[in-house]
Formats: sequence, C-alpha cells, structure tokens
Amino acid sequence: MYVLFEEEGMFKTGHIMSESDAALQVESESGKRSKIKRTNCLFTFASPTPDILMPEAQRLSEEIELQFLWECAPQDEFDIETLGTDYFGHPINTLEKTTLLLRLHSAPIYFHRRGRGRYRPAPPEILTAALAAQEKKQMKNEQMMIRDMTVILTRLCSMHTNVNMCMNTHMHIKMHMHINIRTNINTYTQGCVSTNFVLGRPSQQQLTDMLAK
Repeated sequence: MYVLFEEEGMFKTGHIMSESDAALQVESESGKRSKIKRTNCLFTFASPTPDILMPEAQRLSEEIELQFLWECAPQDEFDIETLGTDYFGHPINTLEKTTLLLRLHSAPIYFHRRGRGRYRPAPPEILTAALAAQEKKQMKNEQMMIRDMTVILTRLCSMHTNVNMCMNTHMHIKMHMHINIRTNINTYTQGCVSTNFVLGRPSQQQLTDMLAK
C-alpha cells in the first residue's frame, strides 16, 4: 500500500512500511525511509505505483483549464472527491484524484486552500482583481525585457561600425521578441549574436557586463 502526503509544501508518495494511530513509516522510491505524521497524509492507494502516478498526474493536471474548473467547482468549501465527481462525471480513481489535487494546489489565485485536501473557489470579484494584478505584473516584466534589449542593441551597435550589421541585428532582435516576448534574457542575448556577429562578436559575459553598466 502507498500513501500520498504533504511535506514542506510539496506532495510526495511513499510505500507504507508500518503505521500507528499518529504516524506512518514510509519508504520513498529512492529507498529513503522517513516517519510522517498522519495529519500530513491525504490518502492511501494500492495502484498505480508512485513512479507512474505522479508523472502522469502532473501531465494531466497541466491540461485542465483553470477557468472551466473554477466554474465547475461548488461555490462553498469542497473536497477533492466532490469536485472530482462533478468534473469527471463519476467517482474518481487515484489518478484523477491526484490530478485534481495538483491542479488545485498550483492555482491559489483560483482556489483558496481550506485544509488538507479541501479548497474553496475564489469569489468572482477577488478572482477578477487577482487576475488583473497578475496581468499588470506580467506586462511590467515584458516592458523591462524590452528596455534591457534596447540597451543591449545600443551598446552592440556602438561596438561595430558596420551600419548594415547593426540594422540586421535590430531586425533579428525584433523577430525574437515577436516570436516569444517571454523568453528569458539569456535566450535573447544568444539570439542577438547567433547569426550576425560571426567575426569579433561579443561574448555572453560582455553582454552581461553591458546590462550591469
């Protein structure tokens, strides 16, 4: 028999070696044994094995659309089984239960935790405000990314006298921005010099130093 439990904010599984009223002795996939409080246990299961359950549940949880799940959820406090029955249309199995648990836990904006395996959907007005704040923060981060890339472009051009090369670099950067504005700064800086600066191109460290100035 296996158990799914919470430890340091993360969900883990283990094979139950022994148990008492207050605690369980479990063994992880790596062979490490530990003692966990029963109050940290969410549920026990016989199958599938943890090495199959957790990766598959994680994959399936990412396919669940949060807005739709929020609309399906009861308006009051609920447990996983109640939501699972409404969402899947039948009593849920271990994989479905774990999938929902991971999805709910990953979305504190949509679902407020109310205890072990229990949640409550965010009220509409609170959800709207939280999503607006999240979007505002995302836009701010994108603006900072564009600002940093503008600085890099300016300093790259100052290192080269070839005007056409600078123009090509500018177009190359803009292309990368339009493809994926959320890509991290390292991807951008690598893309900036990937094709145009074949001779005497600045290194990654030089680009990092530019931003630090």
